[in-house]
Amino acid sequence: MRALKEVTVREEFIKLILFIVGIFIIIKLFIPILKPVSEVADKNYMRINFYQEVIGKALPPFKVITDEFEFEDEDKQDLFPLILKYLTNIDLCNPKSYIASQIPGLSLIDISSIMTKEDEPIIITTNEKETVNEGTKVASSKTEDNEKAVNVVPDNKAVNSSVNEKPKNVDSSKPIVFIFHTHTTEAYNPNEEEKKNYIDYNEINKGNYGEGICTVGEQLKSELENKYSISCIHDTTVHDFPRREGGYAKARPTIQEYLKKYPSIKLVIDLHRDGTDLHKDSVPKNRFTAIINNESYARVLFVVGNRNPNLKINLSVAQKYHAALQDMYPGFSRGIQCADAVYNQDLFGKMILLEVGSNFNTMSEALNTVKIIAKMIAADLK
Repeated sequence: MRALKEVTVREEFIKLILFIVGIFIIIKLFIPILKPVSEVADKNYMRINFYQEVIGKALPPFKVITDEFEFEDEDKQDLFPLILKYLTNIDLCNPKSYIASQIPGLSLIDISSIMTKEDEPIIITTNEKETVNEGTKVASSKTEDNEKAVNVVPDNKAVNSSVNEKPKNVDSSKPIVFIFHTHTTEAYNPNEEEKKNYIDYNEINKGNYGEGICTVGEQLKSELENKYSISCIHDTTVHDFPRREGGYAKARPTIQEYLKKYPSIKLVIDLHRDGTDLHKDSVPKNRFTAIINNESYARVLFVVGNRNPNLKINLSVAQKYHAALQDMYPGFSRGIQCADAVYNQDLFGKMILLEVGSNFNTMSEALNTVKIIAKMIAADLK
């Protein structure tokens, strides 16, 4: 009887192993047949996180072990939505994909020409009363659309004036604001040039930031110190090379080092530029742009990680800054995005992850936005 039980257990174990192997065989053989090779090579599919998810579903202890050493990246996707997207073309984050899957032939139609009007800047019309902030007349509207471009109409050029002041005395040994980049190599690439979405890490290490997010960080530091006398420190350590994935884990020691070295820090900013693929996401390009006094600005987005003990503080800071921008320039902020992640925000209460425009904005637009960000921060810290 005992021997029979042992045989049964052995058979069940063998079946489990064969089941796991079968999953990998199916993934390896059938998905490339169902989808073009170029799509199978998509970075979100080929990432090791995908395979970790597969194994984790079959072997829960494996998932517990890997989760213990993993810090979330905003690109991470759950297994079910990922498989659903590749097998059926249905993206749970894009309702249009479901409609296309239900109407034969609709997915073959190029709707980019139909969406051109949605890609045009939207003018916020005056709604009974106008708000004036520091000499700037802002037209407001109750029907605000945070996912489209916004045209904010000021009555003068106060906001867009250059910073001509000479550097003021700031105590560099006691920085108030700490700026860093989890994805240090992110760049602006409005012309969609090949291999121009990121700056070469070797150039960053040499101090050549080009059209990258580090240039925005440098300008923000300069603006805060020269115009508002707020001491600031800007770190350009590359955290997203050789792989973008794992950037948050690599950035964690950097943050901890600065917080320990400079207890004077009152605000931590993880500065990013948002990224999108117009061809895949059907996203209006101009949703990332605002027009202020006939000049283009990159709109901003606040991102908060839900899974950290500082959530309440992190969220309140993001809400405060978002409200300040809405008060100054309604529609300039794209809002607050909350995600099931940490983003290292557990390390400091007053920490924000700020997306300045997207890869389709120009460097000029991003640098224009720096003036508004600095003004927002100064109003809070001064």
